[in-house]
Amino acid sequence: MHSPSFRATPLDLKGEAHEHLHNGVNQLVGHGWPYSPSDAPGLGRFFYAAGALDDRNPWWPAMPELTRYLTRLCWLLQQGEPAADIALYISNEDLFAIMGRAQGGSLNTWREATRRIPSAITATIRAAGLDYDLIDDDALTVTPPDRYRAVIIAATTMILDETATWLQKVIAAGGSVIMIDSTVRVPGAVTVPIDGLADALAAVVTADLKISPPPEIGFVHRRSEDAEIYVVINTGQ
Repeated sequence: MHSPSFRATPLDLKGEAHEHLHNGVNQLVGHGWPYSPSDAPGLGRFFYAAGALDDRNPWWPAMPELTRYLTRLCWLLQQGEPAADIALYISNEDLFAIMGRAQGGSLNTWREATRRIPSAITATIRAAGLDYDLIDDDALTVTPPDRYRAVIIAATTMILDETATWLQKVIAAGGSVIMIDSTVRVPGAVTVPIDGLADALAAVVTADLKISPPPEIGFVHRRSEDAEIYVVINTGQ
């Protein structure tokens, strides 16, 4: 968040935590807390990847309230089950093909997935008042075909036979498969350009959270036996 890390404020840590929660993380672990002996000079020792809100930092009094706040949110987002209406599919085989230095990539699957899926797609899903799950071939083996209202297949060049069969079951169950910049073909799927995604989504699924005019808002929706749980996050600040 900052370099040097001791300059990170509680608001910085809160904003970073919101981004993780928004992306589906529901348990935060403070693994990088720096240790300094009492006789260390100045601000003491600090770790490059950790906010140093210790007793030498003027923000230290705010740390208990910050951790209580994040603990409550993590607990809340562990209740019930995710209720996203959209699945954003990424092919394992496509992803592995661009990973590694020989392909100009890295071994970081998150980073390579963001190279594969344009940010305009996720932004359009959010702007439509919808939430999504990022799924791959392994996830599909334990996911019922009627789980999502729509499955988006972006920039995909190969689909396993098992995945193709699952997608056909999605369509048979009344769901939609939306193809964007993909060279593979799925019978019954709708093919649209990125700038046509908003209309394609509006035609098959109702917004889960609608705010007009649409501000820069993100949300996470979970469903339990007796409650619909929404965590609404201001992503514009």
